[in-house]
Amino acid sequence: MTEATGALLETMESFAHEFVVAILNLELHAPQSNAVQESLRNLTDWHRELTTGDRDALRLVVDGDRLVLADTPLIGASLQAKKLIEITGECGIGAIEFGRGMDSKELLRFLMLLTSHQRDAFDPRNVEAAMQRIGARNIRVEPRLEAPKSPCAHDDPLRGYQNLADCLQESHVAASRGQSLSIDRASDVVEEALAHMNREPSSLLSLAYYDDIDSFTVGHSIRVALLALQVARAAGCDQGGLMRVGTAALLHDIGKSRIPQDVLFKRGPLSDEEWKIMAMHPRLGAEILVEQPDIDPTAIGAA
Repeated sequence: MTEATGALLETMESFAHEFVVAILNLELHAPQSNAVQESLRNLTDWHRELTTGDRDALRLVVDGDRLVLADTPLIGASLQAKKLIEITGECGIGAIEFGRGMDSKELLRFLMLLTSHQRDAFDPRNVEAAMQRIGARNIRVEPRLEAPKSPCAHDDPLRGYQNLADCLQESHVAASRGQSLSIDRASDVVEEALAHMNREPSSLLSLAYYDDIDSFTVGHSIRVALLALQVARAAGCDQGGLMRVGTAALLHDIGKSRIPQDVLFKRGPLSDEEWKIMAMHPRLGAEILVEQPDIDPTAIGAA
């Protein structure tokens, strides 16, 4: 791979990943929030960079559990994309095309329509009128023409990784809103991860290496959980012990859901005051977990 090709692939991964992040940000914040607006700026900057020369549009395809951009499968961006995959599946969307003239306001209106789960708006009979109504002149939606590939979760490490990421994302959203976490679901995805590791120990860890453009610290928590499970397996833990270790490790950073994002994701060094705020996340995590019914004390201790 040449340096130019590598840079192009990195930009495509960044665009697709930021599209996923923008959808998550809209779950957590108002449309005019700094987090949402930064995602829009990043998306339009990368879109401008990618729609030069002969390419006047970007076509993002949802192919089963994978995102494909400009005919290039993007494993890294697909890792945390389960929410986007589910939304496009519900709406019958097979591809989204972003034309050269797209701006951030147009993109925001489209994202708000997409995340509103208005399935009728994306019906092939209605979609053109819906896009005109929101002023999305440079964004085009293509219907899904056939059922997506659906490998069983136990056969597909990517699906297993996406389930871990989706569980964490939902947990962070719930914690930030003061809602209860689904501890049972966390245990379920850890059990699924263990099944993958028993069949092929390196399958999930090899995917974790892709996740180097991580927002929401999801990739970090997954890596901690997978490494903790590897160590616990090597130490001879039984299934019950492995479940406790894996669930605790997966949720160990849940306190970061209550750290302001301008501190959590600040570029550059933190000030002394910001370090004090960041250092609160272990206590905040323990407080969140101790409020959950039937929580294992191991998880509180890990946080």
